[in-house]
Amino acid sequence: MTGKTYDFYHQAFFPTVKKFSDCIQRKLPNVNIMVGPIPNEFYPGRKLEERPKNLVLPHFYDLFSLVHKSFGNVTLDVQAMCLRRPIWEWIYFGQSGAKRNYTNQIKQIIKSAEKNIGNVPCLIGEIGMCKDINQGEAFKTEYNLVSFALWNYSPYNTDIHGDGWNRESFSFISSSSPKDSSGNHEPRLLKWILRPYARRMAGLPIFTQFDYETRSFEFKCQNHHSVKPTINQTEVFLPNDLYKEKFTQIEIGDGTHSWKSDFQCLIWTLENEKEDENHWIKIHSRDQDKKHKMNQKEGYNQLMYTVPSILIGLIGVWSAVSRKIKLT
Repeated sequence: MTGKTYDFYHQAFFPTVKKFSDCIQRKLPNVNIMVGPIPNEFYPGRKLEERPKNLVLPHFYDLFSLVHKSFGNVTLDVQAMCLRRPIWEWIYFGQSGAKRNYTNQIKQIIKSAEKNIGNVPCLIGEIGMCKDINQGEAFKTEYNLVSFALWNYSPYNTDIHGDGWNRESFSFISSSSPKDSSGNHEPRLLKWILRPYARRMAGLPIFTQFDYETRSFEFKCQNHHSVKPTINQTEVFLPNDLYKEKFTQIEIGDGTHSWKSDFQCLIWTLENEKEDENHWIKIHSRDQDKKHKMNQKEGYNQLMYTVPSILIGLIGVWSAVSRKIKLT
């Protein structure tokens, strides 16, 4: 016991990472080694000469929902709470609030890596949601243009025992699920996992967004500055389970497009090759738009009945209280 504060990262974590990296890359110099901090924590600073050739691989989870195994109308930014920020900076309400919450947390993780580690390739190495949380909810990384690895696949998962360790149930495959025609177990929450994305692009991605409820997908990219493009095609993955050609509307800022449903992809050929020129594409399902509007209408109708009922109830309570006050 020295009485000094123990610095886990600088006294244990980083030295171990460097020793391991040096050992591997001495024999395999072109190998990339992925390193991440404790889940949801920011990267601590390191001196440039001490940084090994690693890729940044942070993990992200909604820790509050993960611990309590529930997802409701309130989500918390655990990062901001740990930094003792005021309550209005770490409490979010509703689905739109959850999106802002997760987007901001992932953004802060990436910014801390850029600030303390440098301009190093970044991948969210583990992201997922327990399948026993309110039938599962999805959150996104696309707002920050960050690639991710979905956690996880556990072939021995069951609804009773989960993944088989640490009381977790993250696997998108479960042996408790019914089997399809091929004899394989059907994936859980496939409708949340399956989503369109640009998997090969001409230019730099600057914006991407997908809304499952309306099947609306939007992607923007920009021509490289002072670099003439070597390809002019962007390939968008369009899963057949979500999009049917007959019911899908596609808008593009420039160029032409060709849908290859057999390969579940859309080939978008760009025309404008000017430096820093922006390109955009919007895809949505007309059939799903109709369903979404019907659901919204049903929601409004329910609200029309609910609000008057609440008002009548409040008036009744107020009348009873007023009558009691007069009697006394």
